[in-house]
Amino acid sequence: MIFNIREAWATDQVRLIDIDIKCFDAAWSPDAWALASGNYVIKVATFYGTVIGFETFFHAKDHNSVFIPKLGVLPAYRRKGIGRSFVKDAIEFAGQVKATRLETLLPESMLRPGEPVFCGEWMNKVGFKATGIEKDVFVAMGQPEDGIRFTLSL
Repeated sequence: MIFNIREAWATDQVRLIDIDIKCFDAAWSPDAWALASGNYVIKVATFYGTVIGFETFFHAKDHNSVFIPKLGVLPAYRRKGIGRSFVKDAIEFAGQVKATRLETLLPESMLRPGEPVFCGEWMNKVGFKATGIEKDVFVAMGQPEDGIRFTLSL
């Protein structure tokens, strides 16, 4: 499969929101995406020019890490190496800012085997390890949900 990863453009915002809704129960609002575009690095994966996935990350200087708030690939394009390419891109950025690890926080619902979106096995395959739990940081169907912190040491 031929795909390209590039910086997100302002014209990608509607597509980013659409993919976010399709990949996450807790999708960001348009205002949250506007805020992210000013504070995060946002990369997109394209397939023949159509945006099919995205990642957001930033340098968390207080932890000397690169934090990945969101990484999503449309279901039809998963298992093709796109997510792994996004992680490699974040690792490259971490090297530029001299960060010692990548971190992310996932809702526990994305880590239950058998669920439509199960990320636990994939996180381990790309080198992340579960390193902690944070209580009530996500909201799923109006209820608080715990987050599981994953870390990839560099």
